[in-house]
Amino acid sequence: MPPMQTASQSTHRKACKECRRLRLGCDREVPCYNCKRRGCSAICPDGTLEKGARSRSTIIVELQETIAELRNRNYLLEEALKELQTSVSTEQHPLLRDKKLGKTDQVSQHLQSLQAGEDGDEEVLDALGTFSINDTGDISLHGPTAAMEYFIKEGPALPGLEPEERADSPMSLPADFILLSALFPFPPNAVPLEKIEHFIPHLPPFKTAVHLVELYFTHFAWCSNPITKSFFMSNILAECYPAEEPAASLVRTHSHIASTLFMVCGLGMVADFQNKRRFVEAEEYHTLARAALCICPVYEYPTVYAAQSMAVMLLYHMCTEKRSNAYVLALWGVMGRLCEALGLNYDQSKLKKGCTELREQLFWESSNLDSWQAFVSGRPKSISSKVISCRKPPDPETAPGGGWITWKHIFTPALDRVVERAFRAEKGATYSQIQQLEQEIQTIPTPSAISWPKDEEKTTLLGGPRQQVTAMERYLANGSIETAFLHINLWFFRQAIRESPANPFDHPFAYSVRRVIESSIKLLDMLRDIYTYQPINTAVFRPAWTYSYSAAMALGTLILVCPKSADAERALAMLDVACELFIVTQENRRELKARKSLHTLLRLREDAHKARAELRPFISQVETIGFWSGIMNPYNQTPSPTS
Repeated sequence: MPPMQTASQSTHRKACKECRRLRLGCDREVPCYNCKRRGCSAICPDGTLEKGARSRSTIIVELQETIAELRNRNYLLEEALKELQTSVSTEQHPLLRDKKLGKTDQVSQHLQSLQAGEDGDEEVLDALGTFSINDTGDISLHGPTAAMEYFIKEGPALPGLEPEERADSPMSLPADFILLSALFPFPPNAVPLEKIEHFIPHLPPFKTAVHLVELYFTHFAWCSNPITKSFFMSNILAECYPAEEPAASLVRTHSHIASTLFMVCGLGMVADFQNKRRFVEAEEYHTLARAALCICPVYEYPTVYAAQSMAVMLLYHMCTEKRSNAYVLALWGVMGRLCEALGLNYDQSKLKKGCTELREQLFWESSNLDSWQAFVSGRPKSISSKVISCRKPPDPETAPGGGWITWKHIFTPALDRVVERAFRAEKGATYSQIQQLEQEIQTIPTPSAISWPKDEEKTTLLGGPRQQVTAMERYLANGSIETAFLHINLWFFRQAIRESPANPFDHPFAYSVRRVIESSIKLLDMLRDIYTYQPINTAVFRPAWTYSYSAAMALGTLILVCPKSADAERALAMLDVACELFIVTQENRRELKARKSLHTLLRLREDAHKARAELRPFISQVETIGFWSGIMNPYNQTPSPTS
C-alpha cells in the first residue's frame, strides 16, 4: 500500500510547470484548474506547451465550426443538385442517395470524444446570460434562463390604447403621496406617524373593498397565497372598516395593515374588467401601499403585515408590467432581508398554533414564488435554502399524492438545484449534467388532483366556476414543467439550429431540439385549452403569456431557419394558435408590453409563412430579433429575406 500523503505534503506541493511559466495561480491539483481550462490537462504538472502552440480545445472548436460551415454548404449544393436532377430525370441522383454515417460526422464524433476525454465531459454552457437592448441603446443583462418577453423594453405607447389606459397615465393622488411612494423602501426617518390619517380619504367604500378583495382571492390567491382569506377579513379588513365603514382614525391602526389592504385591493383591481381605468387605479392602490409602508420603514419596524404586503406586491409585479425587472430584483432583496429580520425562515413550531401557521404559510408562499421568479428571470434567489429550517405547511388536499401545495413544495427546490448547479455553476455545466438535472424534474410525480386531463375530461375538469381554482392549478403545474424544460434546453436549441440548419437532429444537441419543440407545442396547446374554459383567470395571469411568448418565438425561429424540417408544419400551426390567442386577449391584456409582444409575433408569423411557402430559410429575420447573439432587439423592420 502506498504511503498516505500528509496534509503538509499536499499543502506545499509545487505549482505545475505550465502555471509557473505563465505566472498563473495554480491550485496544485493534478491536473490543475488552469490546465483544464486551457485544454492541456495531459501535460500537467511537469510539461509545458511549446511556444506558439494552441490548446487542443481551441483547435477542436475551430474544427467544429469548419465542419458546421461545410455541412451547411453541402446542404445548399444538394438542394441545387436536386432541382437540377428533377428537371432532367425522374430518377434520384447517385450523390443524393441515403447514406450512412459519413466521414464528416465521424470526425465530428471523434472531436467530441476527444473533448470529453480531455475534460471528463464536454463543457458547453459557459454563458453570462442574455442581453436586452432598447431603441435608445440602453442595455440590461439577464440570466441564461430569462424568458423572452422579459427582453421587450419600454418605449412610446402603441396606437390603439386610449389615454387613460396607457402606462404613463397620470394618477389622481396628491403629490406628497407619490413622492413618499417613490422613497420606498428607504424613506427618511422624519415621516410623522400622524401621516397615516391622510390615507383615510383614499380608502375605497366598504362594498368596493369587499368586491376587490373577492377578486383578489378568486383570480390570484390560487397561484400564491401569502395571507389567508379568514385572517385578512378578521384582522385587516375589519381593522380598517369598523362597523363596515371606513375608520374615522387610523392612528391606532398600524400603517402596514393599511398597506396590505391597499395592495390586495390593487391586485384585485387588475381583474376588474368592468373598469376601463383598472390599470391606472390598480397602480394608485399600489402607490398608496408603498407610501403606507414608508410611515414605519420596514427596515426599522419589520412586521408580518409588512411582509404580507410586500408578498402581494411582488405578485402584483409578476402579473403587471409597472416596474422594470431591475426594480423587482431589488424588491425581492428587500423581501428576503425582511423575512430574515422576522425569522420567518427558521422553525416556527415553538410559537402559538395560529401564529405558527400564519408565518409558515407566509414564508413558503413567498419562497416558492421567489424560486420560480429566480428561474424565469435569470437572477439569484433572495433567500438561500441553506438558511431555511421552517416547516412546510400541510396540504389540505386529501387525495393520494397530495395536491397543488405538495407538488410546488417539491418542484421549486428542483428549480433551485437547476439554477445553482447549471446556470450559476462556477465552472459552467456540461450537457450531460444539464440532462441529469432535467431528468430530476421529470421524475417529480404530478399528483392526480392536478394532472392535465385527457381530451374527453377537459370539459369536466377545466370548465365551470367550481373548477376555476383547480383548473388553474392544473395548468400552472403542468405548464411550469414544460416551461422548465424549455428554458433548460433553449440555449442548446439555438446552437443546434444555428450550426446545423439543414438538419438540426444531426447535431449533438438534437435532444434539446426535440425537447424545445415538444414543450413549446404543449405549452401553447395547454394555453388554448385553459383560456377556452377559464378566460378571465388566464387573461390576468401574465406568466402564462410570458411562457407562451417564449414558446412561440422558439417555434417561429425553427421555421425561419429550418423551413424544410419535418416539424415545421406543426410549429407553424401552433404559431398561428399563439397569435390568435394574443389577438383575442389584447382587450383584456392592455399592458404596453403585451401589445409589443403581439406586434412581434405577428411579424414573426408573416415571415414564417413566407419561409414555409418558399421552403427557404429567412436567416436575416432571426438576426433582427437577436436570437443568435442573445441581444434581443425590437422586431420593427422586415429586411429583405435572404437564404
